[in-house]
Amino acid sequence: MYSCYIVDDNARAINVLSRLIEETPDLCLAGAFTNPLDALPLIIKERPDITFLDIQMPQLNGLDLARMAGSCTSVIFTTAYPEYAIDAFEENARDYLLKPFTSERFQKALNKIRSGTPMSTGSESDHLYLKGDAKGEYLKVKFNDILYVQAFDDYVKFFTGTDKFHLTNSRLKTIEEELPASRFIRIHKSHIVNTEKIKGVRQGQVYLENGVRLDIGPNYRESFLRSVEEKTISKRKL
Repeated sequence: MYSCYIVDDNARAINVLSRLIEETPDLCLAGAFTNPLDALPLIIKERPDITFLDIQMPQLNGLDLARMAGSCTSVIFTTAYPEYAIDAFEENARDYLLKPFTSERFQKALNKIRSGTPMSTGSESDHLYLKGDAKGEYLKVKFNDILYVQAFDDYVKFFTGTDKFHLTNSRLKTIEEELPASRFIRIHKSHIVNTEKIKGVRQGQVYLENGVRLDIGPNYRESFLRSVEEKTISKRKL
């Protein structure tokens, strides 16, 4: 269970974050403050796991608060101003949420905490976490194990073998943003494939190494074939 603080001079923003925290099984709201000067000594003393921190506040700038708190807490900045992102990175922020943000984007930030991934490391993680059926349950799935991803009503299926898949409540667009573009590509409105698992392409279909064939959607054909051409070695007569 992750203990959380909220520091924001806007009461409405606190209410939004409080609701998102309450809806997340492995989070516990330990304190909420409109005055950062009240929050700082408690952060240093209580060392909450996560602090959701606004930046522009009249009593104390959120960047300065993060600097003074040091390693006492993992900071996720929540702000309406994109121009502070680089400064936030320098303060070792785990993520930078631009208001207004969706619950999916909120969960993406939390996954960085769960996996120990900082806001930006210059290198890709090798996995993601899927929310399980049980309360507080999360499943770690390695990118290398994923063959393809399929939209399924209000859920997404992660296929990791011939007859094995993991189901999670999400949208395919959200999952697409989570997966590294260097290894995964959208080929259809309902499918994302792991490019390293592609065995061949023929007659408008992708052949995966486990024998599955997936149609290439008309809206994705051009971009997909372009990526294939970039990796193609042309046959030449000697």
